[in-house]
Amino acid sequence: MSRTSNRGYGDVVRDFLAVAGLFENPQPAHLYTYLDYEDEVAVQDVIDNLELAQGTAYTYVP
Repeated sequence: MSRTSNRGYGDVVRDFLAVAGLFENPQPAHLYTYLDYEDEVAVQDVIDNLELAQGTAYTYVP
């Protein structure tokens, strides 16, 4: 069964490239996984718990 989508081809490609980029740099993948498991977390907690540099944390936090 086919599914229709409101997403354009460019959106799908952009999303795919974003996910593919996580394989090249596991640090943001680890961060996003951590954030997925936490309900709410402060950036300072992320820095402390994942042992990230402050600049790195603020670069990757959406």
